Formats: sequence, structure tokens, C-alpha cells
Amino acid sequence: AMARLSHPGIVAVYDSGQTESGLLYIIMELVEGSDVARMIAEHGRLHTEHAMAITAHVCDALAYAHERGIIHRDIKPANIMVGY
Repeated sequence: AMARLSHPGIVAVYDSGQTESGLLYIIMELVEGSDVARMIAEHGRLHTEHAMAITAHVCDALAYAHERGIIHRDIKPANIMVGY
């Protein structure tokens, strides 16, 4: 389902499959940056403006996915990447 999405706020999925030994894999875009949980752990509370900017980008990406019938189901700071 993610491979059908093309949005700057959603990590691209390039391929997926299963190895001969039965392991499942997903090949995804590498995001150079940090997740929000790590940012909070390292720096404490984010400045309001920064937190609101991140939230706006997340809402935009979620709206895009929802319009295409995709529901994330696990939105949390550790699952939100912020690129450098």
C-alpha cells in the first residue's frame, strides 16, 4: 500500500518481498535526520513553532494518505522523521 504513495512527507517504498528463508523485507528511502522522539530526548521540549511546523507537515502527509484509503494507525514521535 505504501509503494502506491508519492508525497514529500511520506518515506518512499521501493520494493518488498520475502527471502528464500522466509524473511520479509521492505526497501525504503533513507531519511537523513532524526525522529521526533530522539529530538525530544536529546533537546527536551521542542519550541512551539518547530513543533507546529512538524505537526503541519505530518497532517498534510496523513491527509494525502487518507485520501487514498491508507490509515497509519501508529502515529507517535518515534515514527515521525525530520530530515536534515
